[in-house]
Amino acid sequence: NSDVLKIIDGAIASFSFSDVDPESPEEAAHESHVVNGGWFDKQQFIVFRNGQIGVNMEHTAVDGHTMLRCFDDILGQLTNQVIGN
Repeated sequence: NSDVLKIIDGAIASFSFSDVDPESPEEAAHESHVVNGGWFDKQQFIVFRNGQIGVNMEHTAVDGHTMLRCFDDILGQLTNQVIGN
């Protein structure tokens, strides 16, 4: 486990897969920011069972607006790949 933890600790981002099906943006935000703790020094993508994605990050090192733009660009790329726009 030590080697795996070192790999995770050295990553810039992490993904977690939740078995929750949030029914509203508020529920997804609550699950992403309160319930789904994890590696707080990373950009975290929380993928819910129903396909919604939440994000969480420690913004001390990076301005929140900068990461919001990054997440928005990533979401745009994923949407274009899945839908084919």
